[in-house]
Amino acid sequence: MTSAGSPDQPRKPGVLSVATAGLLLGSLVGVVFGVVDCLLAVRAGGQPDGAVIIGLITKSLAVSVPVFGVFGVACAVGLLVVRSVWHRAYKWLLVLLPLLWTIAVFAYRPAQQRRLGYLETAWWGPTALVLGLVSYAALKALAARAARSRRPLSLLEIVVGLVWLASVGVALVVGRPTPVVELPESVPASTADQPNVILIVLDTVRMDHMSCYGYSRNTTPKIDAFAQDARVYTNCLSPGCWTLPSHASLFTGLPGRAHGVSWVHQSLDEEFETLAEQLLAAGYQTAGLSSNAIVSASRSFDQGFDMFWAALSWDEEEAPTPVVFADRVLSRLGRKAPQPRSNASLMHEELGRWFAEQYRPEKPFFIFLNYIEPHGPYVPPSHLLEWATEQVRQKWTNRDQRDELLTYMLTGLDTLNSMEISELETLYDEEIRYVDGKVGELLEFLDSNGLMDNTLVVITSDHGEHFGEHHMMLHRFSLYEPLVRVPLIVRYRDRFAPGMQDGLVQTHDVYPTILELAGVDWPRLPDQNCLNLLDGGAPGEVPRRGIAEYNAPTIHDFPRFIPRMPRFDFSRWLLRMKAVRLGDSKLIRWSDGHTELYDVARDPMELRDLTEDQPDVVGRLAEELDGWVESVAEYVAKPPDPDTALEKVSEKEIEALRGLGYAR
Repeated sequence: MTSAGSPDQPRKPGVLSVATAGLLLGSLVGVVFGVVDCLLAVRAGGQPDGAVIIGLITKSLAVSVPVFGVFGVACAVGLLVVRSVWHRAYKWLLVLLPLLWTIAVFAYRPAQQRRLGYLETAWWGPTALVLGLVSYAALKALAARAARSRRPLSLLEIVVGLVWLASVGVALVVGRPTPVVELPESVPASTADQPNVILIVLDTVRMDHMSCYGYSRNTTPKIDAFAQDARVYTNCLSPGCWTLPSHASLFTGLPGRAHGVSWVHQSLDEEFETLAEQLLAAGYQTAGLSSNAIVSASRSFDQGFDMFWAALSWDEEEAPTPVVFADRVLSRLGRKAPQPRSNASLMHEELGRWFAEQYRPEKPFFIFLNYIEPHGPYVPPSHLLEWATEQVRQKWTNRDQRDELLTYMLTGLDTLNSMEISELETLYDEEIRYVDGKVGELLEFLDSNGLMDNTLVVITSDHGEHFGEHHMMLHRFSLYEPLVRVPLIVRYRDRFAPGMQDGLVQTHDVYPTILELAGVDWPRLPDQNCLNLLDGGAPGEVPRRGIAEYNAPTIHDFPRFIPRMPRFDFSRWLLRMKAVRLGDSKLIRWSDGHTELYDVARDPMELRDLTEDQPDVVGRLAEELDGWVESVAEYVAKPPDPDTALEKVSEKEIEALRGLGYAR
């Protein structure tokens, strides 16, 4: 019989040997996991350049290797204790613990980063299974090797430790987050005689959700400060209830009936002379930047711009830097993880590049910017929440918001309760607050560089948003006040006296206002129903008449709703409508002849239909609307060439439009 201390008897593995084996295994698993995590993130989140990929991998290894290494030591030592108690339990835990750990880590990504979509569902199970099995096989082999080894550290173990230390050093240099410079610190002062112009559209922002208009939440502190020295219009009517026709009117001074942009013709035809084209011809340098993918060159909204940029329809380099496992670990340790770049940030970066490379101080400039963030889905930046909790944000991030909102609206059923609608409204307010900060950065840039003194700044919105009014959500199928009453704030030297102005105006009144302040002699077309904001109204037209239109319903959602709900009658959502404002009276008329009348001064939420109580007012406004329709020639767009209709639209842009609800 061989004694226990005989050299021929296999030596029992000690705690140090087992811990060393666990460290080695954990480090190897950390290397595999870190590399796979980065590659999957890059694959699904864009194609960053080589330096970014190297930085991601080194940062990921610097975190994942020690995390998995510590986990391996804990598992190995713990399993050594368990093995002495119950050998069968040891075997099962050897398989299950690495497998469960891997599943938990990979499941964390889709739960927390669903909107970013870096990892497809199909990868979760197979990846976790493979890594779990590899972990099991490696741990058994390394544990056996450690049991036979008479040395506490092998050459391989030393190499692994040195590799990890090297990765930490490289990560400190390469993987350190580099601050992105958006707007430059300084640019030369403008020496142009004509005024510079900046037209800012806050996409989907309701007037009554801005604190400068009396909203209870402080959603727009930066814009509020700007508005102290500006003219604030409290009664501004958008000519449309969604993005494209509203922007087309803003660029042409024409109502929707005259420019023809609608759901069935989603492009601004080149025969219309846009605001940018006229300013370009007058010697302006023009730059258009849109963080809304639908306001793009593929829709011909780039007409007249020297430089035009639209988010998500550009090069792959604009994709946000992928968020890897290391970022989440660092955030848990108190270091704020980098947030995905917003469209507003990308837009500011592009604007900063324009100022650095193309801006000429001796020439006046016209800059158009669209900030998309308040548009649904409502997923504000998690690190800037003020009124919503992270739990509420995650709740709605992980749900198909658009499908739920459409179901609530189209069916007329209470599929959303008041608390859920309030949560969505709070998330919407958070997004407005975020955009206010970005607009504040732009205004501060102008002010610090002496550009504000000779710059006409216009802040407005293309439309608002419904949150349960008339049992509606989103911004379609309606011309009610939550959609068509929008902010308008204008500032230029002493030309616009600071304070509130209650008179009725329309957003496309900025078209003649900008041209005339720029000294551009523009020929008014018979169908242009816009007025210079400085004129205070047109002779013989008191009070001002305002027109809003919804000329073609959106129908791309119905093919998926009708089969799901065959008993519901969706015909009411296929109607067109027009609205006319005269003073405080507003008439909405549907294409089936149905009308509604409201006094928007006394009843801003349009809760009481006055059609039966005031038939004389209905008749007068109906005549006003009929007269306007007869006086404006309806533009009939040419049918698109099926061979070239989508030629200018990239796959990336189509995907972005799906996310915004403009395509299926």
